[in-house]
Amino acid sequence: MFIASQIIFGASYGYVLVCVLIAAGFSFLLYWVRKESEFSNPVRWLLSVLRFFTVFLILLLLLEPSWYKTYSKLQKPTILVLQDNSQSILAQKDSAYIKGVYISELKKLIQNPALQEKMQFETHLFDKTVHLNKPLDSLNFSGTQTQLSDLAQEIYNLYQDQYLGAVILATDGIYTQGYNPTEIFTKLNVPFYNIILGDTIQKKDIRIKSVQHNNTVYLNNEVPVQIEYEAINYPNQKTELTIEHQGKIIYTQPVSFNAGIEQNSLMALIKAQEEGIQRYDIILKGLPEEATYKNNRWTIYLKVQKNKQKILLLSGSPSPDVMAMHRPLLNTGNTEVQLISRTQGQEFTENINAVSFADFDALILHNFPNQNSDMSIINAINQATEKVKLPIFYCIGTNTNLDLLNSFTNIGVRKVRSRTSFSECTFEITDEYLTHSTFTFDVNNFKKLFKNSPPLQCSDAEIIAKPNSKVFGKKAIQNLKLDVPLLVFQEDMNLRNVVLIGDNYWKIRMNNYVQDKNFAIFDTWIQNIIQWLVANKDKRKLTVTTNQRLYENTDAILFKGEMYDESYNGVENGEIKVNLVNSKKENQTYFLKPQGKGMYQLNIGSLPEGEYSFTAEGSDKNKKIGTDAGRFTVSKTQAEFQNIVANFNLLNQIALRTEGKTYMQKDINRLKNDLLNDNRIKLRQVKIEESRPFRIFWWYLLIILTLLTAEWTIRKYYGRT
Repeated sequence: MFIASQIIFGASYGYVLVCVLIAAGFSFLLYWVRKESEFSNPVRWLLSVLRFFTVFLILLLLLEPSWYKTYSKLQKPTILVLQDNSQSILAQKDSAYIKGVYISELKKLIQNPALQEKMQFETHLFDKTVHLNKPLDSLNFSGTQTQLSDLAQEIYNLYQDQYLGAVILATDGIYTQGYNPTEIFTKLNVPFYNIILGDTIQKKDIRIKSVQHNNTVYLNNEVPVQIEYEAINYPNQKTELTIEHQGKIIYTQPVSFNAGIEQNSLMALIKAQEEGIQRYDIILKGLPEEATYKNNRWTIYLKVQKNKQKILLLSGSPSPDVMAMHRPLLNTGNTEVQLISRTQGQEFTENINAVSFADFDALILHNFPNQNSDMSIINAINQATEKVKLPIFYCIGTNTNLDLLNSFTNIGVRKVRSRTSFSECTFEITDEYLTHSTFTFDVNNFKKLFKNSPPLQCSDAEIIAKPNSKVFGKKAIQNLKLDVPLLVFQEDMNLRNVVLIGDNYWKIRMNNYVQDKNFAIFDTWIQNIIQWLVANKDKRKLTVTTNQRLYENTDAILFKGEMYDESYNGVENGEIKVNLVNSKKENQTYFLKPQGKGMYQLNIGSLPEGEYSFTAEGSDKNKKIGTDAGRFTVSKTQAEFQNIVANFNLLNQIALRTEGKTYMQKDINRLKNDLLNDNRIKLRQVKIEESRPFRIFWWYLLIILTLLTAEWTIRKYYGRT
């Protein structure tokens, strides 16, 4: 429906009069001041008018005229179809029905003329990630993880300001990552029509529910492995649980089930007798008529090494951040942590003067020093630094005595100006940190964790990084990024230290658990920093590593390389070739991409389960620089088969909270009538404002060309050019 129309200019309307005067003056000078005898007055008037309008229309373009119109039209609401593409959808007896009849019926629903007249459909698939605008024809049910909370957040971000009518969520409701998505889904304020794919009835099945173990263990040590298992509808049945290593059974334990549904656990002790990455298969022997046998097996990988690292964590004052640093180190299994904390005054939990700092592989100083009396301890630390190149991790908090910081001989920052005030801030990583060897995370997940966590508390004192330090984290206040360091790495004369500024990092660790039900991102971050501190300086000219040693078959594998010339300057545009060999002795060659400053990188995506080895060769202008080699292991993700019973409660909760409905997979035909009869899903009239510049109109340019042609033709007719 048309409402209004007008012409607007990019300049004042007064300039239109100027264009009229210029065009009139130009025409007058050409045809009246220079009178041409062969033109009669009527012809002269006609030529004057043609020239006037030609010049006027050309000058008018300089004022950027636009045709502005306002009209209204009927807008269809968008119906989102969110289809689960994970493996668990087919882990049931009706898998053939889902792949055939169900998908066909859903296509018919989307293409139904009556629905198309009233609404429009947009289809997205999801598993571990969201696959936007993917048609149902691309369904393959191959996703090895299901992430409903990320789906909810991404859909909310995309559609919160759009005209939505409803959401059709087709899934079994089983999510293997993230958290309950109900709260985010309800923020869309539209009804959810949920299709339950799968059976909500508990079927006969036994399964390994979870396995807990340390990733890193020590040679010839007994390793505890906590195994949780479950039986459904197998009362008074017996079976056995075994653990295999290199094809041999190293552990056997009979298990029995008494009730209809029973959960139990056992602690198995296995001895790590070989160094390196070792695979162990945990197998729960199957029983007749199980719904699936895919969840009877669980594979774990242990990194077996010889020696433990000794870390001293010295705390100057009580703080929950101390445990946030302590826990990640204990969880590695290869670190022995001695914690000494100040209790009051000059007293510590242990006699600090009897501690030999030189006996440790690294030192963590948290809110230390915080008293002038700590100067004697600082001197002892400096002596150990000089004697054994002791690496130090400085955690500078609100209780740290900043005046004593400059007393350390091995620290990457210095205090410039003291201030007693504090402010809330967030942690922003720098782009340079992404290529550092300690950064082994998905960038988006790492940034999301720190962005969504409660703020840190940081001193307003002026602390700057020393010239030979690298700043990898900076302060941000209310999304304003400041050039103030929060994370600083320094390596000088083969001596390393790290500085982390701020309090309340424990809240980030807890938020990691809220989001992911684990502490993996935060703990790995701290572990990687410590590992970099204690690692010996590598003098090789070529090093190539992967960002992890253990992967799941859904993880992307990232190769990182460093290449240096004779003077240990980074080789900018050399070539690093990597030859990757799998357990079947099949080869694949890759070339790492230069990142600058001698750094190289390549993401090769995910790989199938198995053991992999690689050799790398670096060269610069056909001159060989060096070689390197390494190994890594890819394990099979088993999460999608750990629970094969559809989560009716979750989907029903979402439907109730949004005033929608829930359907079983064979009741999809009912959905058409419910969509048509839902009064909330209706066309709406929207006001459209449209502005189009005259320069894009072909007819405007045609008018100018016609005027010029007419003038030229008349002049030619009367013998003038």
